[in-house]
Amino acid sequence: MSSSPIPRHQKPTKRTYGSSNRLKSFLPSSPRSTASWTASSPVRSSPLQDEKENKDETSSIGSYDISQSTLFNKLDLKRKASALYDEIPVPRKTLDAFFSASSTRPAKRPKLRPRSSATKDDLHEVPLVQMHLALSSKPIVRTCPTCNLSYTLGTPEDEGLHKRHHARVVAGIEWGKAEEASKGVEVVEEGVVVGKGKEKAKGRVLAFEGSCAGRLKAKLDTLLETVNTELTAPSLSPETLAASKIFIFVLPSGTSAKEKVVGCVVAQRIDRAMRVVASPSTNDDSLPDTSKAVMIDSDDGGLYCDPTPLPTPLGISRLWTSAQHRKKGIASVLLNAGCRRTVYGCELDPEKGQVAFSQPTNSGRGIMMRWGKGGCRIFTEN
Repeated sequence: MSSSPIPRHQKPTKRTYGSSNRLKSFLPSSPRSTASWTASSPVRSSPLQDEKENKDETSSIGSYDISQSTLFNKLDLKRKASALYDEIPVPRKTLDAFFSASSTRPAKRPKLRPRSSATKDDLHEVPLVQMHLALSSKPIVRTCPTCNLSYTLGTPEDEGLHKRHHARVVAGIEWGKAEEASKGVEVVEEGVVVGKGKEKAKGRVLAFEGSCAGRLKAKLDTLLETVNTELTAPSLSPETLAASKIFIFVLPSGTSAKEKVVGCVVAQRIDRAMRVVASPSTNDDSLPDTSKAVMIDSDDGGLYCDPTPLPTPLGISRLWTSAQHRKKGIASVLLNAGCRRTVYGCELDPEKGQVAFSQPTNSGRGIMMRWGKGGCRIFTEN
């Protein structure tokens, strides 16, 4: 098949990139190139001359014309456009915007935020779980009137802890042969009769240093935790405990071969204490003129002391008896043992002001007054 020649007045279709106005803005003002685009040219020429003119025309505008036979990639377009910056008064921002709009760059992946950098909004989105149902008007957190332990109803851990602590406060803490065989445990007195009538029982008084170790130290920590919780007292510092001497009263247990610790006294050496006085008045002559009474305990009218420090050798920082064995004289037995065995070779007399208590509770204050006949003093723990 032979194709018919294209007439001179019908040029091949030129495909431009963009609109014709934009292409004209890239083309320089040349009379030759403008004439080549005129459709009605009266000049007639031979086919060889036409082919030569077409080659000259293509070579003259090849740098600026975008024809169908030529395939330009984006790199060629940008390189050729950069050559026109010096010739065509087009701002660089316009060309950059033009070529960047037609580019297909891969989208940037969003940066993943680490889990640790959670914002407040993310925290609020965490669903909340209701742990307790308030089906009654009674409070969920209760405080046992016997052992003075606060626990949460419906929580197995809290209820189990209260059950164990309540049993220790009421019946005492177990004392076995392993603890008694520990180094430093001494028997102060045996066959001590306490109680009256059907509640009469025989027990023993044991003593050991607060600086003990091993199994005995673990038993002492359990004992002091129970005592401090019931008395609502702070824990003793390691230095104070190491310088103290522990006196315990043990009774046989009817249900097992182990004994029970039903009483405890923690005694320590001190230097000075304050004398207990009656509630002062404006005309009270029992106090020096330069001092005023200070209130130590505000329960039941308060406990007042003369702030003048007096020399006192022995201090009682903890005094405790189990609930089932109170009012049997166990506290007095332990206090007497403390007066005889704390200071080596010296038996102290509470009636002469040689023994002091550390801010006693209401029950402890009653024992202090009865046992010491009003001669006991008050000291402050370090």
